[in-house]
Amino acid sequence: MSACWPEPCSGASDEEFTNQLHGCDIDAANEAVAMLRTPRIAFLAGYGRNGGTLLDRTLGSFQGAVSLGELRFVWRKGLQRNELCSCGLAFRDCQFWREVFDLAYGGFERVDADAMIRLYRAVDRTRYVPFLASALRPAGFEQRATELARRLSPLYAAIAQVSGAEVLVDSSKFAGYGWILSRLEGFETYTIHLVRDPRAASYSWSKSVRKPEVANSEALMPRANPVSAAVQWTYRNLAAETLRRCSTRYRRVRYEDFARAPREQGEELARWLGLEPAVRSAFITDNEVMLEPGHTQSGNPVRFRSGATTIKVDDEWRTKMPRTQRLTVGCLTAPLRSRYGYR
Repeated sequence: MSACWPEPCSGASDEEFTNQLHGCDIDAANEAVAMLRTPRIAFLAGYGRNGGTLLDRTLGSFQGAVSLGELRFVWRKGLQRNELCSCGLAFRDCQFWREVFDLAYGGFERVDADAMIRLYRAVDRTRYVPFLASALRPAGFEQRATELARRLSPLYAAIAQVSGAEVLVDSSKFAGYGWILSRLEGFETYTIHLVRDPRAASYSWSKSVRKPEVANSEALMPRANPVSAAVQWTYRNLAAETLRRCSTRYRRVRYEDFARAPREQGEELARWLGLEPAVRSAFITDNEVMLEPGHTQSGNPVRFRSGATTIKVDDEWRTKMPRTQRLTVGCLTAPLRSRYGYR
């Protein structure tokens, strides 16, 4: 354990816990932000298996943007487990992430990933979502949220400097994490609330999919039963809507609309994010995009794909999803599903 990332004492009060996390002066790392045009974080919010990784990679292929994947998990999957970066190297062997962590924190060895994960769990939890857009919050929550934002600022500042990008695309999805990112000093946060038909999402959650980032064993992505997927789809999308009340720019996008007109939707989002698609469009044709090799963390296996990629709607669920599951998910999600335009 380094002096920069102290271990919280058992039974410590909220104030004591916050004070322990102020180990080193990391404010200097944020100076990188001031050297650039105000960088933007494009945060993809919503429920999993909604096409977020594909949209993340698409936006990251525009000039001036960089795709990061689900950066919320970098402490566990990157630092602790050393899983594969999308460039194909183990996280700690990736030159991009080594440069980022050297600039942000003085190197991988200076970071106590356990302490960061504990701090996340004290702030970014399902139980705290109702407090995100409210002035009434549990004791100590505001202090810990402020400390988490302070710890994350040098990471995103370093990414902006190392990549040279104006727009950092983060598809972490969790509303609590998006709320924390909206508090980072020196950044503008744009929330893209990506929704997908809950029956399609539920079917995707029921499938067995191998995790290519785990190189030394046969690991599968998490699965969920139809009832759990339906409940989570509703809750996570309602949580994402709370971000429109925070200090973020908010826009809702349906996966199906993006997949049917990827060039039109992608370039419109790029303009909204302050990018100019005419400088270098990532699209070869109206539905084919050139995915650049990158350094994304966590997400769907598509993050390992590069080169010309055709985008089309994945509607396998319409023919392969059992009727009882379709009815179950359809009934449980009916009110919100109808509001999002899914009949």
